[in-house]
Amino acid sequence: MWFRDHFSSLGHGCMPARHTTKARTPRQSRACLLDCEAFEDRIAPASLSVSDAVILEGNTGTQNAVVVVRLSAPSSTTVTVNYSTANGSAVAGSDYAATSGTLTFAPGQTSKSILVPVKGDRLAEQDETFSISLRGAKNATIRDGQGIVSILDNEPRFSIGTAVVEEGNAGTTLMTFTVMMAAPYDQEATVNFATQDYTATTADGDYVATAGTLRFAPGEMTKTITVVVNGDLRAEGDERFLVNLSGASANAQIVVAQANGYIADDDSAWYPPNYYEWNYYDSYSGGSAGW
Repeated sequence: MWFRDHFSSLGHGCMPARHTTKARTPRQSRACLLDCEAFEDRIAPASLSVSDAVILEGNTGTQNAVVVVRLSAPSSTTVTVNYSTANGSAVAGSDYAATSGTLTFAPGQTSKSILVPVKGDRLAEQDETFSISLRGAKNATIRDGQGIVSILDNEPRFSIGTAVVEEGNAGTTLMTFTVMMAAPYDQEATVNFATQDYTATTADGDYVATAGTLRFAPGEMTKTITVVVNGDLRAEGDERFLVNLSGASANAQIVVAQANGYIADDDSAWYPPNYYEWNYYDSYSGGSAGW
């Protein structure tokens, strides 16, 4: 077991002399040397750790993910360690360049970097990861031998938000949905939309169905969808319909694909005075209150 010890555990031959001129015998000198070597043998070697890394993918070419390997303390001897990448959801060749090699820490050095080329593209895809592992360390131990590199996709991501309107007693009211792009993009991106019945239906005349395509010009981040809601005097309770996003362009993806459109009913059923009392009497007496 590796451990660090105090000087007090060593033989007296390795203790510093205290203002004495007494010469050591050859036997004492040899004892000192052996004790000091034993002390050095009991000192734990430095340990190696590899960091995680995050990189934004990019649209073209390659850029380097930087993975840092650290030595816990400076070493008086040269330290080496091998490293290599391995696929996760990211695949070597299409998402990044497989990388392997050996890091060499000269005496006193405590940090080295591994550069892994990451390939850019304009494909809408999920964030991806690959790993980089350490093995075969010399003159050091490996404390944390695996780092995870996350490649963040930078293509447009669409989402749609909920909308609410009060129904109205007549005519129409416009309900507006907002479709958002997470970040500006340097190319046009498109997404389709369409309404869908739920408790509110077109057959019942609650709203007017609509569908179409939203086109986001370079730099645009929001678009709106307008749905016509029909007013009436019917007491029918709150209702809702759905708006669905689909068919995003190849350079984009949808992260929130559906939103609710809530129609708040502003009508109430009319009951004659004392209606509830009459019903209460009728249900318990078996008679008819009448009105």
